[in-house]
Amino acid sequence: MAVTLNVETLKKRLLVAEVVGRGRLAGIYETASLDDAGWNAKLETAKALVLRYAPAAPDAIHDEAVIRTVSYLFERSATFQDRNQSEVSVSQPAGHLSALRHSGSMALLSPWKVRRGGAV
Repeated sequence: MAVTLNVETLKKRLLVAEVVGRGRLAGIYETASLDDAGWNAKLETAKALVLRYAPAAPDAIHDEAVIRTVSYLFERSATFQDRNQSEVSVSQPAGHLSALRHSGSMALLSPWKVRRGGAV
């Protein structure tokens, strides 16, 4: 089993909100703010995480898990950030702590996760 997504397919399937006149606001990216190398970096990172966690999952599950993981990687910053918009201010801790868990990918892949346990 393998991930069948490529950068073009990912761009079509992943909805990244665009904010009028701003490249990044509150963790939201414009679709044009990343070149193919940036998209490919997110895709390869997500593929590695997904395939390491559950290599035996079906292709459709791998693809959905990659899309969710890439979405999470876009939304969360790797550093602490303060978000200010109108009269609302929100502090957000660093992201990428567990992209699989917090994106919902881990739950999708869980039935195909090989559990290892030793004698206690």
